[in-house]
Amino acid sequence: MLHQRLSAALWRIAPAGLAAAGVWLAAGGARAGDWPQWHGPNRTGVTPESSGWSSGAWNITELWRTGSNGVINVGFGTSTPLIVKRAGDSVPKVYFIRWSGDRDRLICLNGETGQKLWEESYACPDYGRTANANKTHYRGVNATPAMDVGNGYLYTLSCDGDLSCWDTTQSSSRAVWTFNLHSRFGGVPAAESEDYGFIASPLLYGNWVIVQVGDEQGNLMAFNKSTGATVWKSANTDDRGWGSPALVTVAGKPCVAAMTRRNFLVVRADAGHEGETLMQYAWKATYSGNIPSPIVSGSRVFFARADGSGSCCAAVDLTLSGYTKPFETTDWWWGVSTAVLHGNYIYTPHVRTVRCRTLSGAHVWASGNILETPHSKFDAASAIVCAGDDKMLVYDGLARGRLRLVEATPSPASYRELARIDGVLTRVTASYHCGYSRLAMGHGKIICNNIDGQVVCFAASGGAAAPDAPSGLSAAVLSSTSIQLTWTDNSGDET
Repeated sequence: MLHQRLSAALWRIAPAGLAAAGVWLAAGGARAGDWPQWHGPNRTGVTPESSGWSSGAWNITELWRTGSNGVINVGFGTSTPLIVKRAGDSVPKVYFIRWSGDRDRLICLNGETGQKLWEESYACPDYGRTANANKTHYRGVNATPAMDVGNGYLYTLSCDGDLSCWDTTQSSSRAVWTFNLHSRFGGVPAAESEDYGFIASPLLYGNWVIVQVGDEQGNLMAFNKSTGATVWKSANTDDRGWGSPALVTVAGKPCVAAMTRRNFLVVRADAGHEGETLMQYAWKATYSGNIPSPIVSGSRVFFARADGSGSCCAAVDLTLSGYTKPFETTDWWWGVSTAVLHGNYIYTPHVRTVRCRTLSGAHVWASGNILETPHSKFDAASAIVCAGDDKMLVYDGLARGRLRLVEATPSPASYRELARIDGVLTRVTASYHCGYSRLAMGHGKIICNNIDGQVVCFAASGGAAAPDAPSGLSAAVLSSTSIQLTWTDNSGDET
């Protein structure tokens, strides 16, 4: 239990004190159980939460859904909800940023009942001004917001480039600052050859909110979290991709990994080197814009694509002088849904299958053709999350709305489905044929939603609940490979 508490608590330490020890943290002030940003607490698709599996049964109960007991449709979009319970909150809160009625809408729901607590909105089109791609694939907000849980500031990015900061602790007038990327930088050019607007989710680090702008002045840019002022711009000026940037430490130096339209890119973020290109690796997508996000394990980063330029996956080991490539393969990949890094294994959707691979790329197991997808190479309707009890949730929401519980372990070397629920959500607008299912877990809640704005929430019970993190956690760097932690014991059994 101590190890689990400390693992959860590490997400809360200020990043500056840990960079030299190779520890990076994304969402400020996050507590155990929070899902505060794209792809979970550490952007790896993993939560310390229990899946609800106990005594041979999946103990989950539907709490609320769109259309019942006044629970609203949250609007169009492909963004994932956040699940956060800040200190002093009596219940977890669920945050959506979606589009309806010619406005982007930031909506806060009660996590226990699904009732709307408040809403903020601003005028915005459902497609960005430079959008020229197939509009049956998507509509509304694409980027998942990010929250600094410590102060309650939440950051959103619209498909048209509206970057905004909101103070979720206020009862009204929550806007702190907002600006439009096109307006600030003189018109961000359309990404070639298909432009879907701004898709990559904001990334928080220290005092910065980092955004993939894809402008001639810089692909990645950092803005002051408190004021919105521009802090630095990357030397790389590629068009923007779709995958969201991730944090990676290289020889103790903070860096940012990103998928541009043409390259896998890593830029430095340490003092005096902000925005400098550490490395880039040619990874040009014909149409898809490099959809999946990179996945980080130490200084190794995994990335993939699936489109007309070829479907493949690669990994690089980063150093301050460049990189080595452990593998690049066309044997497996992920095309839309980002892979999950759990322990020393990668779990990923692969077209209609779910697969487990080692960090060296070796095959461990694969399911049969269990997933729905409208594409021959794209896993466009599925989402995966790994829970702290070595279980994996696989949500397939194209039409049937099927939620599966699967063993997230490499041994025995086979796909093992424990339970499933059919009819989770029924699609409303079938013309948006990709589905873009979304899945989040936090504070005992499992939330599924789709592009149509429908939401369902399950409560997970049984098994070990995610423990409360210690408070007052601080770290002292002892060497390049070790840190010393001190904390206040809040549970009575942290020794």
